[in-house]
Amino acid sequence: MTAPLKLQRTLLLLSIVAAYPLQAMSSAGVAHFTTGDVSVRSGDGLSSPLTKGKDVSSGQAIVTGTNGRAQLTFSDGGMVSLQPNTEFKITNYVNKADPKEDRFLVDLLRGSMRAITGLIGKRNTANYRVTTTTATIGIRGSSFAAVNNFDGSLTVTAEKDAIEVCSGDVCIGLIAGESAVVINNSTPPVRTVNRAAVVTPPIAQPVITVGNQTLPDGRSSVISGDNTAQPNPEGQGNSVFVGKEAYIVATSGTGFRRLASSGTAQTVFNGDQLVQATDAATSATWSQTLSVLASENTIFNASGTATNDNTFVGWGMWTLGSVSSGPAQAQPITYAHYVTGKPTFMGTFLAQYPNPTTSTTLSYNVIGSTSPTQSGVLGTFSSGSLNIHLLNSNYTFDTTISTSFGTVTDQNTTPSTSSTLTGSSGYVKGSFFGDNGQFVGLTYAKPITAGINLTGAVVFQKPGVGPF
Repeated sequence: MTAPLKLQRTLLLLSIVAAYPLQAMSSAGVAHFTTGDVSVRSGDGLSSPLTKGKDVSSGQAIVTGTNGRAQLTFSDGGMVSLQPNTEFKITNYVNKADPKEDRFLVDLLRGSMRAITGLIGKRNTANYRVTTTTATIGIRGSSFAAVNNFDGSLTVTAEKDAIEVCSGDVCIGLIAGESAVVINNSTPPVRTVNRAAVVTPPIAQPVITVGNQTLPDGRSSVISGDNTAQPNPEGQGNSVFVGKEAYIVATSGTGFRRLASSGTAQTVFNGDQLVQATDAATSATWSQTLSVLASENTIFNASGTATNDNTFVGWGMWTLGSVSSGPAQAQPITYAHYVTGKPTFMGTFLAQYPNPTTSTTLSYNVIGSTSPTQSGVLGTFSSGSLNIHLLNSNYTFDTTISTSFGTVTDQNTTPSTSSTLTGSSGYVKGSFFGDNGQFVGLTYAKPITAGINLTGAVVFQKPGVGPF
């Protein structure tokens, strides 16, 4: 960033602060959750412990120690989660329900955070900014994560909808699931497959029915409903699920391989992230490389949590992994895209439409996707459509998925008792997930030319269900 640009931004920030001097005296929000060493520092440099229920104000900085975490809820409904060794300053916060006057201007001076946008960001996206030492983050959506890395770079991931990351005079837009890295404040941001790995501590422990054990990150290790979960000795903090399925497509050699696990097979999760799945029919086990578990070599997102079958669907991509069958040596896979969740009981789903006809059509909406890959190159997901046409004893689906590498279209007619969607061309495969079929997750793989395949994953949500 050049000196004139730095001066302009500094003068702009000073003018905004000067325009609202009294705002620093009013509450911007409240500490909804704190654990470990967390303090709040006022503008005069005085610090005090930050405890649950304590107000935070414009002009204050929240500092977490090596074991400290905090979750802040702002008056506009926005939320910020701060991880250990983080310094976060509320530079200027104004909430007057006026798009022209509202401000959410904060500084992430070090450490990592996750944010969910409140009404200020929705009323005027231009007035929502997170400034770091290397970049500025703006929003056009609702959720993102940012991590200051040990090497001084910054990694930002769009979790829901879209965000904008700027460094110097260059800005790039990210859609849900995409990430960017900024090396320093004079280098433009670039896209990356590395995710800003920020885990948000839950506000409250989820309701469970068969136990009361928690993992080191605070999540429940016991599964509600008819699932059972057991600790996984191969990965600390992992839980084994029975009842969830996974659909995975990955590059292997010059072609692609696909897994469709069954509801009786084991799926292994780290939090809400799928890290292993077994195909009960072939005994093939697909695993994310354990040495990079929960690190930058995986990208994932989810709606709901893995502990709740009825409202959960997950999707993501392992950049590194392996697949093995029986005693055979494991074969490496790359860019493994997946969707996962509890398959819908179709009897319950169809009961919502007791007299289906050819005119009963449900048009599902995209809520998330992975960044498509082709020959090891990361592309952009552009759009997707999914229509479910209900008939008396079966249903027909058709889907179109557009990416920067090309378009995938497929369709098929399936018995109404099956929750699995398999395209007639073999390009797509997935399932209805959740209670009453509110989600559909699809993996897609389409050969472009010999040895070149377009792969990815996309998740849809039934209209009228949400918000996501």
